[in-house]
Amino acid sequence: MEEKKPGCHGLRLLLDALAGEPGSTDGTHAACRMRWNRQFNQLVDAVVLGREGFEGKANEAVAEALEATAPT
Repeated sequence: MEEKKPGCHGLRLLLDALAGEPGSTDGTHAACRMRWNRQFNQLVDAVVLGREGFEGKANEAVAEALEATAPT
């Protein structure tokens, strides 16, 4: 069984992705679906997509992250 790091969602996933160790943002954990956390999940996706050369999709993920942080 894989050991889980403390803070396995949100900012921790983003920092891991920036360090080249992206985790999963599959949304199975309840916190992944919370509004405050969506921005981090989208930014993780943007980092991974950008590194894989999908600039357009990475930009879309950043736009979705910005939308998630917009006041309601």
